[in-house]
Amino acid sequence: GETLKVASVMMNAPKIWNNRTKYIGREKEEFNMCQAIRELVEDGRQEGRQEGIMAFIQFCKEEMMEECKILNGIVKYFQISEENAKEYLQEAQIMVK
Repeated sequence: GETLKVASVMMNAPKIWNNRTKYIGREKEEFNMCQAIRELVEDGRQEGRQEGIMAFIQFCKEEMMEECKILNGIVKYFQISEENAKEYLQEAQIMVK
């Protein structure tokens, strides 16, 4: 418990502490720090990917690209489904308003 709390504070990762039951083993001080760190890294990747997609959309709009070309670019360069790409485009339009 206490070690996990200190680790979450030192890494500025409240998610570790908030989800502590997921990482704590049978022994009170036993926890799976590797799993916690892997999840934090994956969260960071996702955030970076989302920011990259939004920056791509913004750049394309500034270059006056047609929406269908932006959509195709998102699918091609970020390797996501067309449905997910449409969601990003919709989110970008909401942010501009």
